[in-house]
Amino acid sequence: MDRNIGNADTYATPRIEARVEAIAHHFGEQAAPDVPAAVGLMLVASFATIMGSFLLLYTGSRFATMMVAISIVYTAIYLSVPTIFLRIDARRGGHVGMAEFLEKGLDTWTGHVGGREAIVQFLTIPVAIAIAVFGIGVAAALIL
Repeated sequence: MDRNIGNADTYATPRIEARVEAIAHHFGEQAAPDVPAAVGLMLVASFATIMGSFLLLYTGSRFATMMVAISIVYTAIYLSVPTIFLRIDARRGGHVGMAEFLEKGLDTWTGHVGGREAIVQFLTIPVAIAIAVFGIGVAAALIL
């Protein structure tokens, strides 16, 4: 039994690394190893645009302000779970960069998708909602 607990070299043994790999195997696959973090930031930016539009254009009454506050809390919860998963995955390594993602794309159950096409699929709904929320808010501000 090794009693040299205070020595940092004790912790970096191949036996311990093998145990860590064995344990990591039980945690399943990475959430998104073939999608760069920049795509996640683009999604966060689109949701931030939606929430910013709500704050700027929809908080005319206290009831609307309460709706916006609830929406912001819900969005924070909605985005924090994938963020936690991706940060755990980042510790395991293996994520691609944006240039490699754009070049290689990614494989799905239904076939291969190019990188640019995948980004369009990721961002179409959030960006469309952001544009609609902003447009409706501006129209309501001009009309009302």
